[in-house]
Amino acid sequence: MVNDKRWQDNSDGWVKAMTKSKEQKERMERLDAYEIKITLTQDRKEGDPFDWIQEALEQSLFKEKAVMILATDVTPLDIWSDENKWMRDASKT
Repeated sequence: MVNDKRWQDNSDGWVKAMTKSKEQKERMERLDAYEIKITLTQDRKEGDPFDWIQEALEQSLFKEKAVMILATDVTPLDIWSDENKWMRDASKT
């Protein structure tokens, strides 16, 4: 009886791990990558955009920081190329 319980627990753990792996693989297969170049103006008091751009994008503060978007350029990237493997790795987390 104890072995049956241990076997069932191990089996359940294996099924959960395989399900999680399958879901992660399916999520990765739906991804596309883009390089986005944004040309903008900003108030000088905001400082170097390098210092605020990541946080602004993550917290939807971009509109508060940028005065006007002058141009955008969107370039699709091949997320599946060896050169861009880092994108797949970063997207797993």
